[in-house]
Amino acid sequence: MKKKSKIFFDHLPKTGGTSIVSALRGMTGSVRQLDSSSNNYYSPEVFKRYSENCIAGHMWFSKGSPLMEDYFFCSILRDPIDRFLSQFYFNKNVSNTLINSKVLNHPHLQDHHLLASYELSLEEYLFNDSLDLESSYANVQARHFASRVCDINLIRGDDELAQAAIEGAQEYDLIGSFERVEEFIDSIANYLGCITPKLPSLNKNNLRPRNIDKSSEIYFYLNKKNKADFKLIEWANNYFNISSFQHHQRQSNDFFSEKLLNIDIDSPSKSSNILISKEKRSVNIDGIKVIKSDVISPCLSTGDDFAIVIEGSSNTMVPDLIIGIAINNRFGELMYGINTQILKMAITLDADNKFSVQFHLKCNLGVGLYSVTVGAHIENTLSQNCCFWKDEALVFSVLSSGESSFHGPVNLEGASSNL
Repeated sequence: MKKKSKIFFDHLPKTGGTSIVSALRGMTGSVRQLDSSSNNYYSPEVFKRYSENCIAGHMWFSKGSPLMEDYFFCSILRDPIDRFLSQFYFNKNVSNTLINSKVLNHPHLQDHHLLASYELSLEEYLFNDSLDLESSYANVQARHFASRVCDINLIRGDDELAQAAIEGAQEYDLIGSFERVEEFIDSIANYLGCITPKLPSLNKNNLRPRNIDKSSEIYFYLNKKNKADFKLIEWANNYFNISSFQHHQRQSNDFFSEKLLNIDIDSPSKSSNILISKEKRSVNIDGIKVIKSDVISPCLSTGDDFAIVIEGSSNTMVPDLIIGIAINNRFGELMYGINTQILKMAITLDADNKFSVQFHLKCNLGVGLYSVTVGAHIENTLSQNCCFWKDEALVFSVLSSGESSFHGPVNLEGASSNL
């Protein structure tokens, strides 16, 4: 994959972004930091105005905005309750300072969220029906990423919002977490080929209480209002394994497209011990995708019904073709394998014949990141009659489901009864 020459850091408010921008400046020499105007909508024309190799700032997206291909897009997420509390007390501190200093014409004081934080207690702010304040504390991060792929005003429910947010976020090159910000910076430094700078602690707010009682009404209310944010963060932690992000970044860009996937069979995976002679390359796998509820989905929940769809073609007649898949966890351990022979599905292809095979499955896997290996061979002997083999042809993630909660790598659907 071609290395991208420029960086854009999509700075979501109160996610440690000020410290990250400082570190980026140390790695790139200069950063064009966009102002915090609410009118800062993303467009390629905005980026073309600047000569710096790194741009950072609060940026808003419109539906259908394509990411510029020569920019390395990165962002960082934070626990939504922690993020809001940091934002609320930051706003209260800023408004106190401006008003007490009698700087009443400052543009920040035109923000009704900021003024409300000055005038109201935390409880009054959250449980106030007369002001439009919910947008400042409910699924802020999920709505940010979802806005690029859909009209968020038409979204119904947290699950739909989370799925749209994941669809938008998966096109980024790197998504980190506030709790692992040092690894986030280290990953960018590795990508740039430079030394990791020391991360400063900036924008700390002493007004904010360090902890919130998890049994309190406030915690319960904020938890309920941020279900999509929590799902987005869970997906990001599973998918963007920071320590090996370059590998997963390639999977994200190459394999999560809704286009059919063109896999180069002349370059089988180096991790494969299957050798395919040129005369046996009679079958090509043109596409592999995960389908849930009739749509492509790189993200599943435990208990979901889904299908892995393999589409391909042959350049000669192929009798008794067997197509199989293996699902591995992120450590490369086999979780499940199946093929058309086991399922008693006979496949015979004519020359220039296209085919599609669907493996219908139940997602009884534990939370985590998984890859799919796909292979095709003739008759019973894989090592001697292999037509196609590709490790890690597809990556997908599994999130937890409230309806199917368990511990471990697989769900054995246990039940209990009284003796």
